[in-house]
Amino acid sequence: MRTWRSILASALLVVVVAITAVAYQEAPMFERLVAEGKLPPVEERLPENPRVLEPLSIGRYGGTAHVYTNSQFWLWSGEIVGFDWLLTIDANYDWGIPNILESYEFNEDATAVTLHLRKGLKYSDGVEFTTEDFLFNWEYVYQNTDLFAEIPYFMVVNGEPLVMTAVDDYTLLIEFAAPNALFLNLLSGAGATQTWQWWYGLFMPAHYCKQFHPAFVGQDTVDAAAEAAGLASWVDYFWTNAGGYFGIQEQPYTEMSPVLTPYICVERTPERAVWERNAYYWKVDTEGNQLPYIDRVILHFVESTDVVDGKIISGEVDAEWLLAGLDSLPVYIDNQDIGGYEVRLYDTPAMGALSLNLTHPDPVIRAIFNDLRFRQALSLALNRDELNEATSLGLATPRSMSVPKESPYYVEGGDTAYIEYDPTEAERLLDEMGLDQKDADGFRLRPDGERLRLTIEAAEVDAGLELIREYWRAVGIDVEVKAQTQDLLNERVAANLIDIMPVGVEFNIEPAFSMLPQFYVPLTYTWPGLWANQWSLYNITSGTQGEQPPEKIQQLIDWYGEIMTAQTVEDRIEPAQNIMASHRDNLWQIGTLGGAPWPVIVKNDLMNVPETGLMTWDLNRMLPYEPCTWYFLGRAAILEPWPGRFE
Repeated sequence: MRTWRSILASALLVVVVAITAVAYQEAPMFERLVAEGKLPPVEERLPENPRVLEPLSIGRYGGTAHVYTNSQFWLWSGEIVGFDWLLTIDANYDWGIPNILESYEFNEDATAVTLHLRKGLKYSDGVEFTTEDFLFNWEYVYQNTDLFAEIPYFMVVNGEPLVMTAVDDYTLLIEFAAPNALFLNLLSGAGATQTWQWWYGLFMPAHYCKQFHPAFVGQDTVDAAAEAAGLASWVDYFWTNAGGYFGIQEQPYTEMSPVLTPYICVERTPERAVWERNAYYWKVDTEGNQLPYIDRVILHFVESTDVVDGKIISGEVDAEWLLAGLDSLPVYIDNQDIGGYEVRLYDTPAMGALSLNLTHPDPVIRAIFNDLRFRQALSLALNRDELNEATSLGLATPRSMSVPKESPYYVEGGDTAYIEYDPTEAERLLDEMGLDQKDADGFRLRPDGERLRLTIEAAEVDAGLELIREYWRAVGIDVEVKAQTQDLLNERVAANLIDIMPVGVEFNIEPAFSMLPQFYVPLTYTWPGLWANQWSLYNITSGTQGEQPPEKIQQLIDWYGEIMTAQTVEDRIEPAQNIMASHRDNLWQIGTLGGAPWPVIVKNDLMNVPETGLMTWDLNRMLPYEPCTWYFLGRAAILEPWPGRFE
């Protein structure tokens, strides 16, 4: 039987790259600063035991990478600037690999884990990363009810919050009320990073954040500062200043929280965000060159994916994956020579789905949505083969919402439930459930006599959504599609104001699934938790807000509780399969297509980007391929840092 300890062992069955007796090298950008005494030598900026990466090829310093996004909030197209978790995932998809941490060990029954930090590892401002950063985050952020109404669920076991103790500056002991092997999943994913207002993490730079917290400077001080800044509360003041996460926040580097990532934000305008190499980044290659290789990354903000496509074709994009649409693949391929780039196709376990708001504030719509026959009818009304041709060049696979067949959690029929195109049966089901009356325009009436009008809201209305609208209108449902900004969508989901929205279903494979199966279990009331909004809110606030889930939804929550406390991989299988069976039988969300190849655009002079790979947020997309090791063949090194950065 595979125990949590064997999970750990398999996660660590990787080659540990070491570097000995090699002088460290740094980018030309910092040479003058070191010579003038404005920046310590690279040996003093690195930890005693830096993480050593073995790149596909040894790179060279220099160049500016240009990438594009259509969102100023979720800057995912800026992922080239890098993610870093406490543990990480490599290109072989092994996980649990020490990254920010130097090492870790669980005790015999997984009721405690000891984390060992890299001595001398520093934030981007040169201040050492220590256990105080974990304690500050735990004691003064997560346990401050103004900042977080509830302690994050993954920090509570059997109803008891974890206990965190600093053994010394570089050793942290975390104890649990019961066995918690699942914590290894957390340490290997996006929850094991720097906390900010939209992201649960495990640490914050205490030396910097204390100046914005009333426990350290006084309530009057932070209240006055918030008022002077035109902010509603000290909470807004704290997050505005302390909640930095690789430049997503709107402040430039002079006001942003120090980070451990390879780049820092040096400029942020309505048109672009500029990142520049972190002088204290703690990774090197096998020849001792401090990473990253690329000097700067500029993320340009544009209005739509159509604009991004135009930039790709004209050769203005150095790398793109998130916004490279499969429907544009023929155009990308036809223009490779003109644009000076190569199209690569990655696999993905992700899929598309449609979320109906099952806790809709309108009781009539809620009753309709919660009738299984309605969800079955909507699914049967979709011509997925036509959708596939129109949106995925016929390269995807029609699917109901499910983990991949390769997963141990897959259940028979989980990916084929009600995916056949049968509009006649869809109409029969709608009639059977009482939606058999129509108005003069042929649209179905609600039980109260009003026309059943529904709106699909999305960040962008594409050909697929337009087809879905027509499929559902063809069976008598008056559906409209509406484009919203991503920021407004986030707000409307959290406020429970949306009827239906499309979602990209991820968290399908480990280590992500067991850590956060939010597409399958009510764990969040924000994106992507529309489908169970008020039930999720009830769940995460211990019943103080939201609405108590019905029995079948509570079962999902209870089964996930079994996953969280399982001590072996095998013990996770039965409750996970129960969750999958519930989705198969109840169509809690309506799957559309999955398994399509994922286009990745790579400029011809950009090196070390793998020819093939697996593209999914479950593995944090490009994280296994270490973008800090990517480099340009012929672009000159930038010799001076951003103006004023070190003054």
